[in-house]
Amino acid sequence: MNQSEGNNSALEEPNWRETDKLDETNKKQEQRIRNLETKAIQNVNLYFIFQAVVLLASTTAAASSSSTTAAATCRRWWIPFTLSLLAAITNFLSLSTTVSAVLKSREELDQNLSDLASMKSNQTTRDPVSPGNIPQNIPSGDQIIVRPKADNFINKWKRRLVVYFLVGLFVGFSAVVMFGCYNILC
Repeated sequence: MNQSEGNNSALEEPNWRETDKLDETNKKQEQRIRNLETKAIQNVNLYFIFQAVVLLASTTAAASSSSTTAAATCRRWWIPFTLSLLAAITNFLSLSTTVSAVLKSREELDQNLSDLASMKSNQTTRDPVSPGNIPQNIPSGDQIIVRPKADNFINKWKRRLVVYFLVGLFVGFSAVVMFGCYNILC
């Protein structure tokens, strides 16, 4: 083995260590995303069950009341409505926090995958300068490798569109349940 081959393998070894480290980070990030998605689904499912219980209680109260107690029942429409509204607000806040964490984690994962592809194709480390941090005093003969930014706007907007649609469904369901709380009792 000549000296240039030895230097080449010495330069490639840190690159492989760094790509392995980035692969491990990506696996942890994917697991975190799965956990956050599971948390969001469980919160929404618990919310649906709670709303079903509120509607069932309202329906039972309305069905069991006679004509004399119907007026008294109608005056208390705000109790299930308020329970439903509080559940909607707390679940909406929890869901929006979880979904924003999922979106942020997905964007970080996209950037890591872009970095990993760049590292493997260019045989570089992750240290190259980010596009916003290019130093001003660069010697004219030096070459700077700028870290590519993962700009996949289509995937980013697809994710956001799906999230907005699902949040819209959540808000619509909440509005229907709250209207039902009032309408069933009166």
